[in-house]
Amino acid sequence: MGVPTEALRKSQKDLVVVMNRDRPDALMVGLASLGAMDLEGVRAALATALFKDGHLALARAARVAQMPLGAFIAHFRDWVSRWCK
Repeated sequence: MGVPTEALRKSQKDLVVVMNRDRPDALMVGLASLGAMDLEGVRAALATALFKDGHLALARAARVAQMPLGAFIAHFRDWVSRWCK
């Protein structure tokens, strides 16, 4: 499978092994297929990491976390105060 969008689409239904020449290099699995996004704290953790690394804007991160903007800001401040000393 050489097309990234095809691999992503297939990962929504099954595991996808990404090969580098003749060796397995990565494993793709759709978060929805695992039900991972429904586990407590996963959305907030993912949104926090993506916002911290600059991959999501603040408002988008709040939507990913399924939190009101003010609640996500408070969550992020709390995270920073705990982990970024």
